[in-house]
Amino acid sequence: MKSFLFKTASFLALSFLLIALIFFLFVRSSKKISKEYTFSNEHKVLFIGDSHIQNAIIDSLCPGFLNMGKNSETYYYSYHKLKAILATENKIERVLLSFDYHNLSNYSDAFFLGEKSPVISSEYFHLLPKKYQIQLLVSNWDKLPTFTRQIIKESTRIADRSNRPFPGKFRNDFFRTQAEDSSIQKRIQTQFYSKKGLNDFSQFNLNYLDSIRLLCQKKEIYFNLIQAPVYSDYLDLIPEEYIEKYRSTTYKFSKETLVVPFDSTTKSYFLPDGDHLSYEGAEVFTEQVLNLDVFNCPKNISTNKNLQ
Repeated sequence: MKSFLFKTASFLALSFLLIALIFFLFVRSSKKISKEYTFSNEHKVLFIGDSHIQNAIIDSLCPGFLNMGKNSETYYYSYHKLKAILATENKIERVLLSFDYHNLSNYSDAFFLGEKSPVISSEYFHLLPKKYQIQLLVSNWDKLPTFTRQIIKESTRIADRSNRPFPGKFRNDFFRTQAEDSSIQKRIQTQFYSKKGLNDFSQFNLNYLDSIRLLCQKKEIYFNLIQAPVYSDYLDLIPEEYIEKYRSTTYKFSKETLVVPFDSTTKSYFLPDGDHLSYEGAEVFTEQVLNLDVFNCPKNISTNKNLQ
């Protein structure tokens, strides 16, 4: 009986080691591909951040722009993604990081090692340091089979090499929408409140905001903060504590914060939550960004009649 148990345990241990070896070979391959990736020489301005910037900048309207925003991306993931991007062959001269009121809330911390981490971390896994990879695996031990399958699926996608090995691209399929009071209320509640009351600020996010800035300085790349517009009624409901914290943070980055004129009172420029731009809103916002002096983009480059 003891011999049988020993053989069974040995078989299971060897099987686990074999699976672990195959898994990390997949991850290693993805990391290698990301290091070898070459960006187009025309890409000079990189936009990163979460869904707010992902669906706000139509990068096809300016040849020098590259929007690599990704939904639910915290600054921790933005930092490691940017670090990997800047280690490739590229001609990037300026990085614009999306910064809005909700980025100050600790509700987003759950996307790192919390209960929401499996939602997006599989796409960044190959870009992370080994110690954080292990942390993610341990923190998601109860979901390990599903989590590892997601990582392998992402590695398979990257192995195709026709896909960019870094998460994020412009995406906005929201046409003819408008802000709605009920959705705005729900969004505000999710981002700034919990059962305990007002959410604390995310020191985790703020730390990596500084890290991204320092990384750009080290690489001698211009760094800017940019705020994707929110609907005026949404703005009115943001807790005053967050308004003040945002002001103090942008004051710290005053020389690097871009101010983009935008009509935030037009409902049709937003999704129902009032927190994201519709495609029509993205068209207008992109045009306003193009007009900023820091970019010197060619005029009249739009192929969309609504922008001409």
